Amino acid sequence: MTATGGGDDKAFIFTGEDGVQRAVLEGHSDSIVDIAFNFEGSLLATASLDGTVRVWRSRAPRGSDPEDTSFGTLACTLEGPDQGIEWVAWHPRGNVLLAGSEDGAAWLWGVTASGKSRLMTAFTGHSGPVSTGTWACNGKRIVTGSHDGSVRIWEPASPAALHTIKSFSSAGRFDPPAITSMAAGPVIEGAEALASLVLVGCEDGSVHLISADSGKVLHHLPAHSGGEPVEAVTFIPGAPLAASGSIDGSVQVYELGSGALRHRLQLPQTSAPVEEGEEPLSPAPAPLTQMEVVKGPVVAVTDANGGVHLLHVVTGGFIKSFDGHDATINALAVPPRIDAAPYIVTGDDAGEVLVFPLDAGNEQTVEGPQ
Repeated sequence: MTATGGGDDKAFIFTGEDGVQRAVLEGHSDSIVDIAFNFEGSLLATASLDGTVRVWRSRAPRGSDPEDTSFGTLACTLEGPDQGIEWVAWHPRGNVLLAGSEDGAAWLWGVTASGKSRLMTAFTGHSGPVSTGTWACNGKRIVTGSHDGSVRIWEPASPAALHTIKSFSSAGRFDPPAITSMAAGPVIEGAEALASLVLVGCEDGSVHLISADSGKVLHHLPAHSGGEPVEAVTFIPGAPLAASGSIDGSVQVYELGSGALRHRLQLPQTSAPVEEGEEPLSPAPAPLTQMEVVKGPVVAVTDANGGVHLLHVVTGGFIKSFDGHDATINALAVPPRIDAAPYIVTGDDAGEVLVFPLDAGNEQTVEGPQ
């Protein structure tokens, strides 16, 4: 199952294999800005600028009646924030949901399969919107980043921050740059130390590697030379590498051990979409908007000109590009089991959602938000 949400205050669940819509989720009173399935796919959280998170039944829980008719129904509404929600993230192994809000706090709720919920902790201390966050250390730590330029590390059961990091300012800059992206290290048997690592991207193009255990900055990684916000960061499973993508259209690949830059790739020059009757623009580097690992060293990236690209981060080369979007792509999803579901899903500002099979050049169009 795949889900989308958008500016029409609705979310949609559909099957990516055939593009068939399975459910329309209604109830929010403002735009849906983030969505996330829980660890087993039985619950879907939708985060809205209306200040609420709604949790929906998206699949019959394991061991339950396969004829369960509750699919697509509302399980519960999570309240508490005074302003809009920026993002949501489920615990990697349980029905505990974390959300960052424009009110400067991160919120943690427990949700049961039956739809009961309780507020567990409100993490306060940031002086600006909590723009990004993640679970780290295999779910034993929470890491949040804010427009105030700080990163805070928390234990899930305590409202007091364990560590606060504010040393992200670049040379010649006195105010710390806003935190724009974050990713936690993968959980890999035999390489447990990776799970404590967190990548942090900032609005000034800088990228940093920190430890969620010690609260220390391990590496100030080479920054993107364009000085534009880092929209996405990710670790590369199975390789001691990490990657970051910036609005300047560049993707940078780093060696985790040394922090050295391994590759720098530039997205192809393309023309930005224009309204009918307008003069076409000259080709230019396309601003990167999203980045996700597909499998192993293969990474998918999207851009503001409607492009979708596959990159090989070990060799530093482009594998393939897909066409089909005529607007800025603002969403990218990769099924967690790519061998079982070989496709990626993208959504754009015009409300179009496309499904790209990874072994073909064509795509499917599915109904999505407007």
